[in-house]
Amino acid sequence: MQVAQLMTPSPKFVSPETPVREALATLDEFDIRHLPVIDASGMLLSIVSDRDLRPVMDLDADLTERLLGLSVGDVLRRLAMAVQPETAVAEAARVMIDERVGAVPVVDEDSGALVGILSYVDLLEHAFGSEA
Repeated sequence: MQVAQLMTPSPKFVSPETPVREALATLDEFDIRHLPVIDASGMLLSIVSDRDLRPVMDLDADLTERLLGLSVGDVLRRLAMAVQPETAVAEAARVMIDERVGAVPVVDEDSGALVGILSYVDLLEHAFGSEA
């Protein structure tokens, strides 16, 4: 089975210029945990998760307000690893385990453009059905 069969196509994403406040609102609005970060040309730069952004909310109110004004690019921790739609699901799952991440962006092999995202929820729904 290939990643293309399980991934969420055309995922929500942010740019490095997106304010942290807006990224958190997007996570909440769409009930998701991961946002790929892409540049103006559509190329994947990184991925941010609720785990990266939510600690801001646990700080004192003044500091929280200042940090919410930062951009996503200010808080990126690492470059994103990615897989292609043709990658075997088992290989993508191994990447997620090895990198200790809950999702991996899916990019077109030729253009490098973001085409989807594969999350642990996608894997669990496949394994156990959406009713689990």
